[in-house]
Amino acid sequence: LLASVGLKPQPVTSLARLDAPLELLIIGAGAFEKSPAAEPVIGLVPPERAALMDFLARGGRVLVLEQEVYPEGLLDIQLTGQQSTMTFPADAAHPALRGLEADDLKFWRGGHLVTKAEPPRPAVGGWVPLVVSGSAAGLANAPLLERQMGKGCLVLSQLRLAEKAASE
Repeated sequence: LLASVGLKPQPVTSLARLDAPLELLIIGAGAFEKSPAAEPVIGLVPPERAALMDFLARGGRVLVLEQEVYPEGLLDIQLTGQQSTMTFPADAAHPALRGLEADDLKFWRGGHLVTKAEPPRPAVGGWVPLVVSGSAAGLANAPLLERQMGKGCLVLSQLRLAEKAASE
């Protein structure tokens, strides 16, 4: 998929070591695993988080595709069990949604699910919901989020983009 749009992917073996010439980091679908249970240590910053924050501060861009979990302490947000068949653009003018109609974010082929394991819709922390979803509780989830960090940008997508690229 990346090659078809002219991008040449280069593998990154560890988030703890992000090379300076790197401009865009795409964390592939399902790349994260559940962190082993550990005693929290106040003030301890995992090396992966430190490197990621430094990368973003320098102007790097990060896209995290759909995951089952986010490693504890890496992204300042966790995932819920919420899945949705219908999602809604919260910022239809955003470049990430360019060319999409509201109906493009609903009832995707092969089971109708558009998202999995959505994060809650943040009210603080600089997150901007680009796509929202909900339940009887209201539009309480944000499966597509953006956060400007330093000179860079972090985008979290729980939309099933990798899985549904060919059909949607």
